[in-house]
Amino acid sequence: MFLFTVFASVPSMEKQLLGSKILTQIIILDLTGAHRIETTTTHCLMRCVHELELKNNTLVICGMAKNSGLQAGFARAEVPLAFDTEEKAGEKEIQVFATWAACMAWCQHQRTESMLLDNKPLARLLHNWIA
Repeated sequence: MFLFTVFASVPSMEKQLLGSKILTQIIILDLTGAHRIETTTTHCLMRCVHELELKNNTLVICGMAKNSGLQAGFARAEVPLAFDTEEKAGEKEIQVFATWAACMAWCQHQRTESMLLDNKPLARLLHNWIA
């Protein structure tokens, strides 16, 4: 099956990404079933990413292989991507993973890191213990 993410999906995507009342820090967009994406859809996605950042949320993508047709759609729209853990996403890049498992491992690492940073005495203790 060949799936193409089109402009018609934009309202539904915006509603799902921006309308959720669930408190979370990381939102995963699973594009496993998609093979291509329209430029207008990627522009919408970038607007959503900026809106989410204002709420201290991070959007990550899983199910996209490097050098795939899907990645080419993001490149046409000049959307900066950082793939897997080989590249750390900068301020304007979206972190992308080929598999759900890799994405979940990254999310777990981010959660652990965030918990350590929130608990400064524990972070200092661990830093001193590791150093």
